[in-house]
Amino acid sequence: AVWMATELATYGLCISVLFDKIFKRRFKLIFPALIITMLLGRIVWGITKVTLLGLSGKSFTLAMFFVGGFADAVPGIILQMVLIPLILKIAEKKVAR
Repeated sequence: AVWMATELATYGLCISVLFDKIFKRRFKLIFPALIITMLLGRIVWGITKVTLLGLSGKSFTLAMFFVGGFADAVPGIILQMVLIPLILKIAEKKVAR
């Protein structure tokens, strides 16, 4: 759970900095912002997992990182790429009223 918490914290920080500050909330740039955010989140997840498992004497290989961080995560990645832009569009319409 700790490595997932660090991944999610990275998501929150990165998407807010990328989309809000760097991309200036331009909707057409939501996909690059999401992709960069997801990659950075997975990297932090992997670093946290290597660190915590290493402290307990267990190993976490590069193959385990790619399977756990990317191959197993494909359904969640697709879901995020579909739902987040949709939710953002709906939220922007409600705020604009």
